Amino acid sequence: MAKHRNTKLEALLTEFGYTHQQLADEVNQTAEEMFGKPTNCTDRHVRRWIAGDVQWPWSRYLLPLQEIFSRSPEAMGFTPRKSSRVPPPPRRAAPVKEPRPVRRREFIAVGLATALGLDAIPSAGRLGTGDVERIRAIVPALYNHDHALGGGALHEVAAQALRRVHHVLNHCTYGERVERALYSAAGDLAASAGWFAYDAGRQEDATGLYNEALQAGMLAGDGMLQARVWSNLAMQARLLNRDQEALRIGRAAVDTRQAKSDPWLMALLHCRQAVGHARTGDRTRAERSLARAETVYDRARGEPAA
Repeated sequence: MAKHRNTKLEALLTEFGYTHQQLADEVNQTAEEMFGKPTNCTDRHVRRWIAGDVQWPWSRYLLPLQEIFSRSPEAMGFTPRKSSRVPPPPRRAAPVKEPRPVRRREFIAVGLATALGLDAIPSAGRLGTGDVERIRAIVPALYNHDHALGGGALHEVAAQALRRVHHVLNHCTYGERVERALYSAAGDLAASAGWFAYDAGRQEDATGLYNEALQAGMLAGDGMLQARVWSNLAMQARLLNRDQEALRIGRAAVDTRQAKSDPWLMALLHCRQAVGHARTGDRTRAERSLARAETVYDRARGEPAA
């Protein structure tokens, strides 16, 4: 079945004033009222429904959606599979959106911001490598909570951490080696914040953060970071149906020194280029990119870089 963006559901979110994260929270709240337990719906589920990646959600999501919007699945833009069973109509005639206390994910996100130890990062004075490592530790800590919280909550936490790092860059003193490491850590954090924004559907925020990460990578001389950001920008361009732009960005990533020296990364980039060529209907170039990916992959040794 061909993939089509669910514009009906997208319009309902706008009409009812939901963000992706807010709708996910509403689905969980409604499911708990209906079934006695939440469904662990995240903003990522909502984004996939809108993108058309999932054309008929599981009943544990579909029934709460019917309850929230008082619409049939088809009226919400979902397309049933042959084996799909249409759930019964919602119980209430009109959706009721009431203000809620602090949501669970938001509460956890606040706690995570504290647990990351941002206050331990110096706001003045001279920095050493230990301070840089403390900043670097933020990114893996954030990704440890990605599945539980989703991009929406983590984007806010990452942005808060990034603001703290900006203060460090502009108000602390450090040597040249620490400066490069700081820009590399700041770029890594900006790229991660961009990914969380992308995951939450905040594409303008994601673009700005990716550009910031790219600049930091250049200042740090961090080729791996630059290649990663180029790759993320290409993925975003494809999401926004800018396929030619995605291919041009992908070529920039392939041409980076780091990509040329890392066969794992180069294989991944060629695979993504193959996807881009396939989306534009260029079978010859798609096959050529896949062949290059296979050739480079055969040269890879050890484990891919984290």
